Amino acid sequence: MPRQRGPVPPQADYPPRRPRFGHLPDGLEQGYPAEFPIPGRFGIARAIDDQRVGNTERLSGFAPGTPVSAFPRKQILNVSLQQIAAALKAPDKQFDTGSWELVVAARVSQPWNAAGFFCVCPLVATVEMGVGGATTTVELQAFPSATIPLPCDKVIVNIGWDTFRPEDYVTEPGFVPLAVPGEVEVTATIQRSVGSSDARRTFVFRPGFAVGTTASGLVPAHAKRVMVYSVDSAQVYAAGALFQLQASDLAEITAGFATAISTYTGPQMFAIRNAGEMIDVPGNARRWIYIGDGAVPIGNPVFVDFEIGL
Repeated sequence: MPRQRGPVPPQADYPPRRPRFGHLPDGLEQGYPAEFPIPGRFGIARAIDDQRVGNTERLSGFAPGTPVSAFPRKQILNVSLQQIAAALKAPDKQFDTGSWELVVAARVSQPWNAAGFFCVCPLVATVEMGVGGATTTVELQAFPSATIPLPCDKVIVNIGWDTFRPEDYVTEPGFVPLAVPGEVEVTATIQRSVGSSDARRTFVFRPGFAVGTTASGLVPAHAKRVMVYSVDSAQVYAAGALFQLQASDLAEITAGFATAISTYTGPQMFAIRNAGEMIDVPGNARRWIYIGDGAVPIGNPVFVDFEIGL
């Protein structure tokens, strides 16, 4: 008969073995915040779980006649790229090949409910880049998507409806009001990439049926090119129409000292558009102004579309 052996003494376990991720341990171990043994995502402890490097938010639409300002913007991203590298204990990681890139994409989750209205989706993403005195803000059209590289560390992204001309969304006899979707779903992510910027900032306004149309606004940050579009192309590009870029602010315009940098007539814009090109935006352009032909009424909305590049 084989010799009977005594009980085998337990072997020391250094470091103590832990149950595999996804398995409920026999008892709670000291230091664990919950019944599962490993905190963090997919079993990997993360010091950056409080940062939003990717997120999805839903934004409700509004009915014509509702002030756009009644809907505050939502924060969708708030991240420090340097802190991510530090949390990974690899501070040089932030200098890897490829710049950090922001991608914002939106889809209509509840359709337009506006028979007889002109359906638009003026969804704007406000990107705050940098910290302290080096902060800059860029506005992008989030629908359907936008992509820009990030030449900074700190990034905050908010989404909301454009408040450029809220009066365009009201209902008035004889006018075709603008309508927004019932709801949009917006996703924003930050990732490594070697891609180039592909973003727009579009201003939309309803000219109505009055004879002569004038609209103006500030040139958005980092604007490269611009073009004016409308379904009523014959009226928008009429002989008497003008699009002008100015090196002036509102006070100078009021005083009559607006300085025009470049001026394009309707036929010139028509030729540029048909060639598949856009108007270059000089670096010192501060305001834009569109002046319609007083002899040709414009019935459909007009879009002033800026190309944004970093």
